[in-house]
Amino acid sequence: MVIVSGLVGAILSALIAIYVSLLGRNSSLDSSSKWREGLLNVASKYQLTKDDAQRVRSSLRMFKHDNKDIVVFSFDWFTNIMIAELEKILSEHSQKCNNCSEEYFLKSDDIKVVRLFANFLLKYHYEYQSEMGPNQLILGKKKRNNQENDLVKETFEELWKIRNQRVKGFNDE
Repeated sequence: MVIVSGLVGAILSALIAIYVSLLGRNSSLDSSSKWREGLLNVASKYQLTKDDAQRVRSSLRMFKHDNKDIVVFSFDWFTNIMIAELEKILSEHSQKCNNCSEEYFLKSDDIKVVRLFANFLLKYHYEYQSEMGPNQLILGKKKRNNQENDLVKETFEELWKIRNQRVKGFNDE
């Protein structure tokens, strides 16, 4: 009986140590890359430039997901739309600031889109981190990026309104 209780205690201690290590690693990655800080700066600025759009674009994966097995209103699906929208914004001409020498600001609708994406990524990341808990050690990391998601759906609906139902990557505008 003593051996069994010692074994259970050791396994439990190991699981707690792994969980704390994973939390520390994720927190360390966020703080060392300043990923969240950069997105928060973009989300809170009044005027946005192409540099800000590029920061949000750099926060996404390098290439789009293969559309073959992608679920509509999933994070993976919306990532493809964000990439298409941001690349369109980055390829367009910007408006020159009248009082500035070098800055070029994005158009009003583009500012709304970039800010929407920055806020979405911050919120999605926060919710994803909040879902990570001790049960994930036993069940394994839940891959939810290709599952329909309410936050993705709400954000897409807002994008749909901003873009007057013409979303790059969705209806190939």
